[in-house]
Amino acid sequence: MDFTKVDGRWPDLEFLLDLAENDPEPAVRYQLIRMLVENPPFERAHKHRLDKEELAERLWNLIKLVTYDLLNRTSGYC
Repeated sequence: MDFTKVDGRWPDLEFLLDLAENDPEPAVRYQLIRMLVENPPFERAHKHRLDKEELAERLWNLIKLVTYDLLNRTSGYC
């Protein structure tokens, strides 16, 4: 994650987002999203080339995906 923050290349971040969206292992998707949250690719309120609308939309879709996945996994336990 530090590499993405320092280098700031969109293809690198896009690769990580693709993994978070499509990896068949839920634990990999969850941990990758958690790492992105704990160590974001750029600081808020600073201009950065990765700060784009496409990133915001993909992150929002990931949040919805993880929430949906979590609800499906825990619905049998309620």
